Amino acid sequence: MSLADLTSSRSSTEWGLVLALIRGTISHPEAAKTSFSLLEELLTSDSSPKLSPDNFSGLVGLMEAFAIAAGAAVDHQSQASRRPSNVPLTT
Repeated sequence: MSLADLTSSRSSTEWGLVLALIRGTISHPEAAKTSFSLLEELLTSDSSPKLSPDNFSGLVGLMEAFAIAAGAAVDHQSQASRRPSNVPLTT
């Protein structure tokens, strides 16, 4: 999907579909990187329409979902790094 394809979607239904497809990639690290780059370009590109009433809440919700996923990943890494590696696990 290209940026031109995304920006040609103008109704709230079309935006909802596009944003749902992007949201579906958040739990897949490699796909999420690509999707986040696409989202970033969508919001910052001079050649694309910016926020509109049809996409505002969906784009904000999508950015929030990326932030939550990133926070969870950082928490997981932080907890893993604090776990002592030389202490045997008991059952």
